[in-house]
Amino acid sequence: MIDNLNPDLRVSKNREFFVMSAEDAYELLEAVAVISGSQDKLKRVKKQYTLKATQSIRRPPINFYKCGLRDGDELVCIEDPSIVAVVAAEHKVLYNNELTSLTAIMKKLKGCSNISGPSYFTYKGKAIV
Repeated sequence: MIDNLNPDLRVSKNREFFVMSAEDAYELLEAVAVISGSQDKLKRVKKQYTLKATQSIRRPPINFYKCGLRDGDELVCIEDPSIVAVVAAEHKVLYNNELTSLTAIMKKLKGCSNISGPSYFTYKGKAIV
Protein backbone atom coordinates (compact mmCIF):
# COMPACT_ATOMS: atom_id res chain seq x y z
CA MET A 1 0.00 0.00 0.00
CA ILE A 2 2.77 2.44 0.89
CA ASP A 3 4.54 1.52 -2.33
CA ASN A 4 1.41 2.57 -4.25
CA LEU A 5 1.45 5.97 -2.51
CA ASN A 6 5.16 6.62 -2.87
CA PRO A 7 7.54 3.83 -3.96
CA ASP A 8 10.58 5.93 -3.00
CA LEU A 9 9.81 5.53 0.72
CA ARG A 10 10.98 1.91 0.91
CA VAL A 11 14.50 1.61 2.33
CA SER A 12 15.15 -1.73 0.64
CA LYS A 13 13.01 -3.57 -1.88
CA ASN A 14 13.06 -6.78 0.19
CA ARG A 15 12.42 -5.19 3.62
CA GLU A 16 9.38 -3.61 5.23
CA PHE A 17 11.22 -0.49 6.42
CA PHE A 18 10.27 2.91 5.12
CA VAL A 19 11.81 6.35 5.25
CA MET A 20 9.16 8.55 6.82
CA SER A 21 8.74 10.64 9.90
CA ALA A 22 6.62 9.52 12.82
CA GLU A 23 4.10 12.22 11.92
CA ASP A 24 3.83 10.97 8.32
CA ALA A 25 3.39 7.40 9.55
CA TYR A 26 0.62 8.47 11.93
CA GLU A 27 -1.18 10.38 9.15
CA LEU A 28 -1.01 7.28 6.94
CA LEU A 29 -2.42 5.07 9.71
CA GLU A 30 -5.09 7.68 10.39
CA ALA A 31 -6.15 7.58 6.72
CA VAL A 32 -6.33 3.78 6.85
CA ALA A 33 -8.42 4.01 10.05
CA VAL A 34 -10.86 6.41 8.37
CA ILE A 35 -11.22 4.10 5.37
CA SER A 36 -11.74 1.02 7.54
CA GLY A 37 -13.98 2.76 10.07
CA SER A 38 -11.68 2.02 12.98
CA GLN A 39 -10.78 5.58 13.99
CA ASP A 40 -11.80 4.85 17.58
CA LYS A 41 -8.96 2.32 17.88
CA LEU A 42 -6.30 4.77 16.71
CA LYS A 43 -4.67 6.82 19.43
CA ARG A 44 -1.57 8.94 19.57
CA VAL A 45 0.84 8.03 22.34
CA LYS A 46 3.25 10.56 23.77
CA LYS A 47 6.90 9.73 23.45
CA GLN A 48 7.96 8.23 26.78
CA TYR A 49 11.64 7.65 26.19
CA THR A 50 14.62 9.10 24.41
CA LEU A 51 17.20 7.18 22.50
CA LYS A 52 20.76 7.73 23.58
CA ALA A 53 23.91 6.78 21.80
CA THR A 54 25.14 3.44 23.01
CA GLN A 55 27.96 3.91 25.45
CA SER A 56 30.35 1.17 26.32
CA ILE A 57 30.77 0.55 30.00
CA ARG A 58 34.38 0.20 30.96
CA ARG A 59 35.68 -1.09 34.20
CA PRO A 60 38.52 0.88 35.74
CA PRO A 61 41.91 -0.81 35.54
CA ILE A 62 42.41 -3.42 38.23
CA ASN A 63 44.43 -2.20 41.19
CA PHE A 64 46.47 -5.18 42.34
CA TYR A 65 47.41 -3.53 45.62
CA LYS A 66 43.77 -2.90 46.54
CA CYS A 67 43.13 -6.60 45.82
CA GLY A 68 45.72 -7.47 48.47
CA LEU A 69 48.41 -8.43 45.96
CA ARG A 70 52.01 -7.27 46.14
CA ASP A 71 54.92 -6.95 43.74
CA GLY A 72 56.24 -10.42 42.94
CA ASP A 73 52.92 -12.23 43.35
CA GLU A 74 52.31 -14.69 40.51
CA LEU A 75 49.05 -14.66 38.57
CA VAL A 76 48.23 -17.82 36.63
CA CYS A 77 46.06 -17.98 33.51
CA ILE A 78 43.04 -20.23 34.03
CA GLU A 79 43.09 -21.40 30.40
CA ASP A 80 46.80 -22.20 30.28
CA PRO A 81 48.66 -22.56 33.59
CA SER A 82 51.99 -22.15 31.77
CA ILE A 83 51.09 -18.47 31.31
CA VAL A 84 52.25 -16.72 34.47
CA ALA A 85 52.33 -12.95 34.98
CA VAL A 86 54.11 -11.36 37.93
CA VAL A 87 52.66 -8.28 39.67
CA ALA A 88 55.11 -5.42 39.06
CA ALA A 89 53.11 -2.29 39.89
CA GLU A 90 49.66 -1.11 40.94
CA HIS A 91 48.17 -1.79 37.49
CA LYS A 92 50.98 -3.64 35.63
CA VAL A 93 52.50 -7.10 35.44
CA LEU A 94 55.67 -8.58 34.02
CA TYR A 95 55.12 -11.16 31.30
CA ASN A 96 57.93 -12.40 29.04
CA ASN A 97 60.19 -9.69 30.52
CA GLU A 98 57.76 -7.00 29.35
CA LEU A 99 55.83 -4.58 31.58
CA THR A 100 52.22 -4.93 30.44
CA SER A 101 48.65 -5.49 31.59
CA LEU A 102 46.61 -8.66 31.94
CA THR A 103 44.22 -7.35 29.29
CA ALA A 104 47.07 -6.78 26.82
CA ILE A 105 48.30 -10.33 27.43
CA MET A 106 44.88 -11.85 26.77
CA LYS A 107 44.22 -9.62 23.74
CA LYS A 108 47.42 -10.92 22.19
CA LEU A 109 46.79 -14.56 23.10
CA LYS A 110 43.10 -14.64 22.10
CA GLY A 111 43.34 -12.25 19.16
CA CYS A 112 40.34 -10.15 20.15
CA SER A 113 40.06 -6.54 21.21
CA ASN A 114 37.20 -6.51 23.70
CA ILE A 115 38.34 -8.65 26.59
CA SER A 116 38.69 -8.39 30.36
CA GLY A 117 42.16 -9.74 31.06
CA PRO A 118 41.88 -10.01 34.87
CA SER A 119 38.94 -12.42 34.45
CA TYR A 120 41.38 -14.99 33.05
CA PHE A 121 43.85 -14.99 35.95
CA THR A 122 43.96 -16.41 39.45
CA TYR A 123 46.17 -15.91 42.48
CA LYS A 124 46.78 -19.05 44.53
CA GLY A 125 43.83 -20.70 42.79
CA LYS A 126 41.35 -17.88 43.48
CA ALA A 127 39.95 -15.45 40.93
CA ILE A 128 41.30 -11.93 41.28
CA VAL A 129 38.08 -10.27 40.09
